[in-house]
Parts: sequence; C-alpha cells; structure tokens
Amino acid sequence: MTEPIQRTLYLTTAQTKVLFVYYFSTIVASFVSASAIFIPGRLSKFDYIEMALIGSSAMACLGSSIFYIRKLYKAVLSDSLTTENTKGQLKATATFVYFFARPIFSVAFSLLLVIGTKSGLILSGAHQEGLNYGFVQLTMFFSFFIGFLSGRFIRQLETLGERMLDRISNSEQK
Repeated sequence: MTEPIQRTLYLTTAQTKVLFVYYFSTIVASFVSASAIFIPGRLSKFDYIEMALIGSSAMACLGSSIFYIRKLYKAVLSDSLTTENTKGQLKATATFVYFFARPIFSVAFSLLLVIGTKSGLILSGAHQEGLNYGFVQLTMFFSFFIGFLSGRFIRQLETLGERMLDRISNSEQK
C-alpha cells in the first residue's frame, strides 16, 4: 500500500466547522437510514432493489463520512490544514468542494455497485426470488467500503475507463 501524499490543505475556519458538522450529521443520518433496513416492517413498502439502493447509499455515505472526517481532523491536528490567508482563495473553495463532494460521489458509486450486481445476477440467470434480503446485505456491505475508499475507487474507475476507451478506439481502427 502506498502512503498518501502529505500536502497542505486550505480552508477557512468557517468552512472547516461546516465540514465537521456536515460529516457528523451525515454519519448520524446514514447510520439511522442503514439501521432502518434491519428493523422488521420498517421499510416493508419497498422491494429489495429499493431497499438495496437505500441501504447501499446510506452505507456508502457512512463509510465516506467516517474516512473524510478522520482525514479532516488529522489535517487539523497535524497542522497540514491552514486557515491563514484563505479569504477569497480558490484553493480554499476547491478544498471545501473536495471534502463536501466525497459522500455524494460515494452514493453514486454505490448505485453503480447495485446496478452492476443486479445486472450480473440477471445475466448469470440466477434465480431472482431467493436473493431478496441477501442481495440487500451484500450491496450494503460492499457500499461501505466503496464509500470509505471513494478516493481510491475514483482512481481505479478512471484507469478502467481509460483502458476501455483505448480498447474501443483500437478496435474501431482495425
């Protein structure tokens, strides 16, 4: 495993406080939403795909928020976060957007996971009725890790996408 690059992060004091509140709120809301999946009858009006989407989105948000609140407080404690001379700086805005968007990205990735898993099951010819609750739990489990490692997932998705585009363009040239 490679060590992350240490760099200075730029945020205003207000942005830092907003992010801490945002992550803490997201952790609580995600935990409550994910827990609701396991309460009998609570989400009985939803079918298993809808439950998988709700649960996976919640778990991805939970994983991402845990990872990035940890990253944020480590930056504060290690003095790699600076609040000096950040007024009006584009770097402070970019850093804020980076931190704010990660849980949103993780939800998108969890939706991709649910769609991909469901498509794979359909293509494999697997019996759909027996997969109900197990499917929900499986997608929730993997969505947590997709959220927690969303930065790494973005890099791998980018590499995979480039390879696929290269193959497509190479096959069209032949």
